Amino acid sequence: DLLNSVPCWQHVLFPRDRSLGVMRRSCWRDLAVQRWTWSWWQVSAACLFAALIKPSSIVIVQPGGSRPAPGPLALRQRTNRLRDVHTGLPRAPPAEADFSLDIFQRTFPEVTTEEHIIIRRWEDMVDVFGSSELVNQLVESEPSILRVTRRTPRNSFHYLSMYLGPQVARQVVVECPFLLTKNAGQMRESLPALINVLGSKKRLREIAVKYPSLMHVPVGDFYKGMGDMIAVTGNAEEAMKVGREAMDRVAKSPYISAVPECYPVLVAVFGGLKEAHEAIDREPLLLKWYGEQFLGKLGRLRQLLGKAGAQEALRKAPYMLLHEGQRKSRKFELAFESMERLFGTEETRRMVGERPELLTLGWQLQRALGFAERKLGSREKVRDNFESILRRTGLAEHLGWEMKPRPRHGYWTPKSRLPKGYPPFHGPWSPHNNPLGRGAPARGRWDPDTDDEVVHQADEAKESSDLSSVALPFATAH
Repeated sequence: DLLNSVPCWQHVLFPRDRSLGVMRRSCWRDLAVQRWTWSWWQVSAACLFAALIKPSSIVIVQPGGSRPAPGPLALRQRTNRLRDVHTGLPRAPPAEADFSLDIFQRTFPEVTTEEHIIIRRWEDMVDVFGSSELVNQLVESEPSILRVTRRTPRNSFHYLSMYLGPQVARQVVVECPFLLTKNAGQMRESLPALINVLGSKKRLREIAVKYPSLMHVPVGDFYKGMGDMIAVTGNAEEAMKVGREAMDRVAKSPYISAVPECYPVLVAVFGGLKEAHEAIDREPLLLKWYGEQFLGKLGRLRQLLGKAGAQEALRKAPYMLLHEGQRKSRKFELAFESMERLFGTEETRRMVGERPELLTLGWQLQRALGFAERKLGSREKVRDNFESILRRTGLAEHLGWEMKPRPRHGYWTPKSRLPKGYPPFHGPWSPHNNPLGRGAPARGRWDPDTDDEVVHQADEAKESSDLSSVALPFATAH
């Protein structure tokens, strides 16, 4: 209809020959329809040809605008967006990267990062470490390395090499690959701050090999930590008196006047520079936490033992300050109340002052002593056989675990998919190990005591001999 409504140019040029105009108009209509049909066929063929040549050009976008998660390596198409740096031409992915790509996609199936970006991150790490096998080993231990930007592992390893040396830095990274995902700017401040506390790069290398997670700690100074020091000592004059020696030591350092954020609080808690460094040498992981995380546990110990008693207990057992997600303040209170019920306040303070590790037993000690009282029949028997009860219930053996140097489980990593990177370790009298169930009455380990059996047999033998000696005169008289 559209073509019929348009006047034919032949009809305009030859108005008298209408039959010729009709013929020309019909020919023009047929030719236009043929051209339109041929153009649609060309478009269809071009789309099909492009889809066959470049399958990755057709992407199904979900309603939210996000790309679908890639499938396993064996079930999806390989990328062809990887380009050569010098020529800009497409190049094939390296075969050595297939191992890391498969581990990454099986660990993080929800990540939709395109494959060529992950390959470039992998290649940059190979350029840093010089070995594809080492990079595959690091990715196997810590797949989240490929989730950070390409420059993050390179910068982190650069600062580790500056302060530790290339060999020690490589050893630290192999031991704790999670460091490569940390912010390099924070690590640049953490390493000189640790040197200000530890004293030298040599000591820093020794600590880095045993505790690689310390290479990334919160950083502060004595000016920022003065508020927490005043909270510990009670007033500003006492805080300045306790921290003066440590401040002078840091001021002489050739590096920036920075220290781990908790260092000023540790000096105030332990009462001096010498005592604080003895505790740090025993438990270096104290430097990992924030200073305000120590105040709750310190306040609870002072409430139970007094200010001097709490300081003396912490000097013997500095691991009680570590923030391990165990509600330690509540554990200290439960253990102290259980012992106070048996021995009284003063005697309990004396025993805890000599053996502060008893407070780490917490609710396990409470449950075990309650069971022992029902088993033996009286509170006095529990008090007289306290050490024997600790041995029979397995708590004496568990104290070795509580006093073990940290980290007791190894280093945290998100690969394990656990909140802390390792399975929890429950003691013999924990509700989790109750054979009757977590909500059932307290039950746990109760070993037979050989010493009690020997004493009991000796008493029976003595009683039988006494009875025989008494019965003999009666028999003679009769």
